[in-house]
Amino acid sequence: MTIEHGFLIGDTVLPGTDRVIRDPDAFWHEPSDDIYPRRGHRITQLVGHWSAGHARTGPNAGAKLYRAMLARRKDSDGDGKLTNSDDLMDVSAHIGISWDGLVFQMADLASACIHVKRRVNLGSIGVENMWPGTMRQAAKLGMPAAHAVIGTARGQRIECYPPSDEMIEAWRWVVHTLTHAQHPLLAIPYQRGGMERPGILEHCDITGPKQTKVDAAGLLVGALGWR
Repeated sequence: MTIEHGFLIGDTVLPGTDRVIRDPDAFWHEPSDDIYPRRGHRITQLVGHWSAGHARTGPNAGAKLYRAMLARRKDSDGDGKLTNSDDLMDVSAHIGISWDGLVFQMADLASACIHVKRRVNLGSIGVENMWPGTMRQAAKLGMPAAHAVIGTARGQRIECYPPSDEMIEAWRWVVHTLTHAQHPLLAIPYQRGGMERPGILEHCDITGPKQTKVDAAGLLVGALGWR
């Protein structure tokens, strides 16, 4: 099938977004266990994540991330081991950003993906940055040696593998593009100052008694000069 370009939201492609790659073979469509209708919710938040996987590059990076999310499993029987008998973990994201700064769309922005908790999912866009995240994870994946960047999340000091300049530039572009786009479903505030629930955040910023994820440890929000 033909590769398409531009951010798709419902029946509209956002102008000026030809940079975005849409691969029909790496795209969630409703109905699916991994995406669902927004049920009248407008999009008011953009949530950044790190994939904890390889620093993927090239035009196939989005498809590899998509397949990796499809393959994720959860320990449904609680035995501490992941086997083929365990359930698939429903997980999805609208956007993937590769290590070399390519931007992939994997789900219609008009649908909700499963990237944080449900009440946030209904009004948010999830963005997975293809990056191992921690120095420990990078070492496990055989990434080249690098000086750690220190992030802070939930009172923890996190030694992070430094994100690439290209990936950070693409993240900034995604943020600016989606916060300034003219579309009735999009209402993401750009500035954080004084807001109880900021428009641009990371998984570690999602509050709740069971929220323990440190994800990008503040580095993605920090890249915007907000931390």
